[in-house]
This record gives sequence, C-alpha cells and structure tokens, in this order.
Amino acid sequence: MTIHSVLRRQLTRLNLADRAPVADEWSVICAQISEQYTRMEDDYKLLERSLELAMLEMNEGQDRLRKDAKALRTVIAAINGAVIALRNLPSGNGSDAQETRAAFLSSLSDDFNESLGRSMSQITSNEHNTIITSVKDGFTRLVEQFHTLLVATSEDEQSRREKEVTQTVQRMLLPTQPLQRPTLYAAGVTLPASVCGGDWWSMSALRDNRCLLVMGDVTGHGLPSAMLTAVAKASYDVARAALKPLTLDGMLKLMNLGIIESARRQLFMTACAMSFDEQTRELRFANAGHPSPLWVNRHGVQPLALPGAALGMSPVLDVEQRSIQLEIGDLVVLFTDGITEARNRDGEEFGDKRLRALVGSMRDCMPEEICDEVIATVTRFSGGRTEDDQSVLVARVME
Repeated sequence: MTIHSVLRRQLTRLNLADRAPVADEWSVICAQISEQYTRMEDDYKLLERSLELAMLEMNEGQDRLRKDAKALRTVIAAINGAVIALRNLPSGNGSDAQETRAAFLSSLSDDFNESLGRSMSQITSNEHNTIITSVKDGFTRLVEQFHTLLVATSEDEQSRREKEVTQTVQRMLLPTQPLQRPTLYAAGVTLPASVCGGDWWSMSALRDNRCLLVMGDVTGHGLPSAMLTAVAKASYDVARAALKPLTLDGMLKLMNLGIIESARRQLFMTACAMSFDEQTRELRFANAGHPSPLWVNRHGVQPLALPGAALGMSPVLDVEQRSIQLEIGDLVVLFTDGITEARNRDGEEFGDKRLRALVGSMRDCMPEEICDEVIATVTRFSGGRTEDDQSVLVARVME
C-alpha cells in the first residue's frame, strides 16, 4: 500500500513508519494527529499575538523617537537664537547702558529657559532630558558671567572682560583630560591665533565600545568663530544623545544644520569625525572639507583622504565614509590647517611634508608628547607668529 508523504511523516513521528496501521489503530492515530495540529494552531495564534504586541511596541517607540527628535531640533534652534542674540549685546557707558544690558541679558535668559522648558516637556527619554538640562544650565552660567563681567564696567574694561569670558567659554568646550581607554589613548591641544579661536575638538567614549574623535575649524578666528564652535559642540552633544545608532554621517549632518541656522552661510566649519571600535580596532572616518588626518604605522605615514564639503555651506550634506584596520602602536593624527599653513619669515609654509616627517619620527611617543612637539616645532618655524588657530589631536592604539 502506498502511503502519502505527509501521512508518512506523521506516522514516523508516531513510530509507525515501518508498516501500515490496522483498522483499530486509525482512530487513535487520527486523534493524535488532530491533537498535534490543535497545538500547532494554538502556537501559531500565540506567535501571531506576540508579533502584534512587538509591532505595537515598535510603533510606540518610533513615535517617541519622532517626538524626541522634533523637541531636540527646537533645542538646537534655541541655542542658535541665543548665540545670535549674544552677538547683539548692547554696548556703551553710563548707568542707562548698564541697565539696558542687564535687562537684555535677563530677558534673553528667560526666553531661552522658557524655550528649553517647552522642549523638555515633550521629551520622553530621560537621557535626552539630561542632555537638555546640561545645555540649559551651561547657558545660564554663561549669561551670569556676561552679566557679572560686562554690566558694571567701562567700555575699555568691558572689551577686556568680554575676551576673558570668551576664553573661559572656549576652554569649557575643549576636553581638559586625555581620553584613556583599554585599547586607545588620545590627547589634544589648541593654540588660538587671537584671544579666542575657532578650532574645536572632542573625544568621547560611547556605550557600544566605540571611541569618538571629532575636530572642527571655523573660518577665521575671534569672537564670531568662537561662538560658532559653541553651536557645533551643542549639536555634537545632541547627536550623541539622539542618534541611535550614532553614525558619523548622521552626526555631521546634524552639526551642519545647526551651523547653517546660526551662521546663515557667513561662516563655515571644516570637520573630521572618527569612530574607533575597541574590540575589532576598526577605525571609521568621514570628512567635511577638513585637512586629511594622518595614519602612522610600521609602514610609514599616509593621509586618510576623503572628499567632502565644509559644514554650513548647504542644507544637503553628502558624507562619504571609509574604514581601516589599526594595529597596536598605530597613531592617528588630526590637525587644523593652522599647522600646515603656518609661514616663516620668508613666506614658506610649514607644509604637509614637514608634519608627516615629524609625526613619523615620533611613532613610539605618547599623544601628549606628539601634540606638544608639533606646536613647539611650528612655533619655532614661524618665529612665534600665529596667524591662524593651531590644533592637534593624536590617538594611539594601546595593547
């Protein structure tokens, strides 16, 4: 007797594959098969319900992320508006001017806190709320410093105090300690060309076993450039909190929108971003018009060149990313063009060739030593003249 393949599989499960069932066994077999399919149908319904619940949870999560993203965009807009407003701080002498400045700063602080308060009421993530609270507190302290140092001083004293405040703000934007991780050690230094500069860099350890390195350079230097670095830093902080997962292109695009809103295409920022995977030692990098960083390894020194437009030029930013595999002892060097474009008394530039030779000769040194030596060598070359901000950030792969 030929048995259908489907029935044969069922009989195999019942240990009856070696013979055909007799008449008395059919009712037992059919009952067992019916029971099995009933269980399968119940399992299917349970799976179907689980999928429905998962989809519902996913949709709710997407709604929360959309709400958070919208609220975070309002945060960036509030920061941009506050920075622009600070540029218009009333000047002049006399009690009337002092009262005008005091009223201006008080109103600016109230408006900024009210705007961030509305954004925080719409945020669903505690982590995002923490970031916004930090930005809010930082801006409040900044306004208080302006109020203390500017309101009750003469015009000449006001100018000097304003520079002190700007220097303080810029120091707040730059890391004060090296980044020390089991497999990566990074440090940086900045030498501004004037009292306040437009270079900015950051080093962060992420929760997914990655390290993030970013460097930016605003066109020009002075107060407007320094204030734009504050916008870039705020956008960077928002990107780290809001982008899940955090990608280099997503972060640069968010920073680009923040800079466009603030600078209105009057100032631009070149930027380079890198992420280092501490488990695989893979380095991903993206560039937005910044000088190509250097990769120093046992084979020599090579630039990590990538095309890209500077931030703040267009709302649409095309970002290309690449990756390389680092080894223990390798160095990655980020720098601004104030290093390579520094000139001596004869008008000769320091140039890429000298920089590559210098960092290549220091492959066995720690990042702080390399940063200090680069700045010292460029300073000697230029005779102490600093026409543009000079920044260096060096990361070393550790054992």
